[in-house]
Amino acid sequence: MKTKFYLMLAFLLTSVCVSLHAQDQPRKAQVFPGEKMIKELKLTDQQVADLKKGDADIRTQMQSLRDQNLPREERRAAMEKLRTSRDEMIKKILTAEQYKAYVEMRQKQENRRQMQGRPDGPRNDGGFGPGNGGGLRPDGE
Repeated sequence: MKTKFYLMLAFLLTSVCVSLHAQDQPRKAQVFPGEKMIKELKLTDQQVADLKKGDADIRTQMQSLRDQNLPREERRAAMEKLRTSRDEMIKKILTAEQYKAYVEMRQKQENRRQMQGRPDGPRNDGGFGPGNGGGLRPDGE
């Protein structure tokens, strides 16, 4: 009986330590373009360099917007403009065929996010609400 207790205690402590350690790890910044994108789209070295430079510029502008004390709607509109200009930049750098493949890759990635229950994705908890019953409560109200 004592052995079971100590094993459970050891397991619990190990789980807590692993969980705390994982929280301390900073998230890795996403690199754009990623290795998968470079490989699948067969990007040239020049395209990679241009995409990295353009992406860095837009990220800097986005961070600047986040640092400013703008009203929420104004900041949202400015961010949307930057996302649009980022898409335009990508379209200019890639060939038509590469851009088409890029858009397809992005769509697949978005579909995967939604299926994994990420924000704005379908709910998988069986509850009622958007995505699982149109917001109706179980009693039909």
